[in-house]
Amino acid sequence: MIVIPTILNSEEKVNEMIKKLEVYYNANFQNNLYFTLLGDCTESDKEDLNLDKKIIELGKNQVECLNQKYNKNIFNFVYRKRRWNSGEGKYIGWERKRGLLYTFNLFLEGKKTEDFIINTISSDISSKIKYVITLDSDTNLIFDSASKMIGAMAHILNRPIIKNKKVIDGYGIMQPRIGIDLFQSKISKFVEIYSGKRRYRFLY
Repeated sequence: MIVIPTILNSEEKVNEMIKKLEVYYNANFQNNLYFTLLGDCTESDKEDLNLDKKIIELGKNQVECLNQKYNKNIFNFVYRKRRWNSGEGKYIGWERKRGLLYTFNLFLEGKKTEDFIINTISSDISSKIKYVITLDSDTNLIFDSASKMIGAMAHILNRPIIKNKKVIDGYGIMQPRIGIDLFQSKISKFVEIYSGKRRYRFLY
């Protein structure tokens, strides 16, 4: 399951993230991959907002359109409820992105479903998921990279060995190498040097 966990504060943001999911699908065209926009709510003085209804309706319609377009049931939309946070004095998504991913993983294990206002992932799909690839909203999943990450996790030397609920060998989480694309490398001289896209000659 490839997921983008992000705060959805506008309909424009929903459209942008759904387009990214479609790009990821076309760049990683293979069987047994599912794509989910994992939407988090904005903080508010109220538990429910009119904006939530608009975002939910749009997100649901967009993934339905993608599933019809490609004649596959692989695109999904999830949107989380707000909870009262006494420290912030607001209704807010519990533990933000970390909490969103945590509750989502529990859902995939069949342990927690009440945290989401809408969840289009059916139980027969959730039971199949073995790996979750998490992407930031400003991250790209480049060509054929999903299969390479899955292959690395499935490698016999990397498979997690779990004892007393702890990974004692192998890996439960894997962080791939981070690169900077050509467009982003032009933001500043620092980013350009850091990205390795430009060579400099130093004279001493």
